[in-house]
Amino acid sequence: MASPRHYSSQVLNHLGLVAGMYDELGLGELIDQVLVQDEDSRNVSLGQAVKAMVLNGLGFTQRALYLTPLFF
Repeated sequence: MASPRHYSSQVLNHLGLVAGMYDELGLGELIDQVLVQDEDSRNVSLGQAVKAMVLNGLGFTQRALYLTPLFF
């Protein structure tokens, strides 16, 4: 007889599926590790900027990024 399968679920939070998976997969941290950046001259990391562009491009917000004072 086969052993029973165990399933689990995770809460993806209010940011939506794309933002939740972006964080879960660690894509922002990976981008920050791979790309050279001057952290002293930035308000956000490149990983956070890519996440903002992806969410904006998919239509999660209707405002342009430069009009959003606090994106996160």
